[in-house]
Amino acid sequence: MRITVCELTPDWLASESDWQAFGGRLEAQACEWLLLPEMSFGPWLPGTRPVDPDRWRSAVETHDYWVKRLAELPARVVVGSRPVTEGGRFFNEGFIWQRSSGYRAVHRKYYLPDEKGFWEASWYERGKGDFRLMDVEGLRVGFLICTELWFGERARAYARMGVHFYRVSTGDPGRLHGQVVGRRHHGSGGVGGLLPFLKFQRAQHREPSLWRGRLGHRTGGGSVAGLDVERQPRRDPGHRFRLGR
Repeated sequence: MRITVCELTPDWLASESDWQAFGGRLEAQACEWLLLPEMSFGPWLPGTRPVDPDRWRSAVETHDYWVKRLAELPARVVVGSRPVTEGGRFFNEGFIWQRSSGYRAVHRKYYLPDEKGFWEASWYERGKGDFRLMDVEGLRVGFLICTELWFGERARAYARMGVHFYRVSTGDPGRLHGQVVGRRHHGSGGVGGLLPFLKFQRAQHREPSLWRGRLGHRTGGGSVAGLDVERQPRRDPGHRFRLGR
């Protein structure tokens, strides 16, 4: 499987040509699964206060527009989060989009900070705390969105449920980045028996660069990285994941 993880600046879709260029880079990566950052189709609203309902409404409409265009990308599966409104209430919703079946809401962010740069509890409400697994092409996938990663019991619960990997993403006024976390092997450390495959640091420039990652490797400056992930049979019912070199 080929997974592409992104770091994107808030204005990464300044024009239609940016979208076309993004799709071209994914095509060059032979992307099969795409992991987008937190609420990636617009500015990081919780970076400022006070809450502006008009800006939230605009962000929802913008995400509606781009989610409808995900089929234009080469990926079979896209994983991300987006602002949603339900009954007048605001939420940060994790989703999985599949070419074969379309959009599925999976998880609404539950652990919300409320501090400088991250006024999330001011902007939207917490979800129901339903940290569940979804079957995606035969793999069990879970969500931890940004601050939820710090609640290790959730990762441990995922591990007990037999997760293959879970998706982590963050957003802030200066950067948006994603992370994919897979099941531990070879006695490696991690949270709840899970180990990060790849994590991005701050973006240094708007124009993305391409490179291939290795287990545990970190970079600052790359913004689209392809990972080769292989499922290998083991004695237990699960699978071991590793990155291609």
